[in-house]
Order: sequence, then C-alpha cells, then structure tokens
Amino acid sequence: MRKFLTVLLAIVLISAFTAAAFASERGTAVQEKLSRGAKNVALGWTEIPKNIVSTTKESNAVAGITVGTVKGVLQAFARTVSGLVDIVTFPIGRYDRPAVKPSMLQETAK
Repeated sequence: MRKFLTVLLAIVLISAFTAAAFASERGTAVQEKLSRGAKNVALGWTEIPKNIVSTTKESNAVAGITVGTVKGVLQAFARTVSGLVDIVTFPIGRYDRPAVKPSMLQETAK
C-alpha cells in the first residue's frame, strides 16, 4: 500500500508540473480536473462526519449515528472513486459534469 501511495504521489506531482506547461484553456481545464481529483481523494473521508452531523440536525442523534454513518460511508466512497477517476483521466481534458455533486467538498460549506 505504501508503494502504491508513493507511486500515486509521484504521478500526481509529475503531472502537476507537466500540466503547468500548458498555456491554453485546455491546460487550465486539465489542472482543474487534476486538482479536483486530488482534493476529492484526500478529503473524501470527511463525508462521514459531515453526514453524521447533518442527519443529526435533520432528525435525532440515533439517526445521525446510524443513518448518517451509512450515508457518509457511501458518499465518501463515491467521492474518493470520483477523485481517482479524475486523477487517472485528467490528461484527456475537461469534463464539465463531475460524477459527484458538489464536485468538491468545500463547495458545500458556502
């Protein structure tokens, strides 16, 4: 697992420097896609506590702990997989419709 993460980090760093060489709009779109993917992979797990809190506010603590945890795990999995797909496919270019809404977790805080 450690070797996989090291290789993944190396690919992301090399890709980030390579993507910086693009000066066109496509280059910016590629960077945005890579950035979105890296953020979703790194922060996907935060869907779990976010859903526990939001479900608790909507109903009660028991539902928050049970239902919120299940919803959080499912959404965390979806966000992480979406991020991995973005990282793997970022050289292809822009994809205007991210698989997970909102496309980055920070957008829910606004």
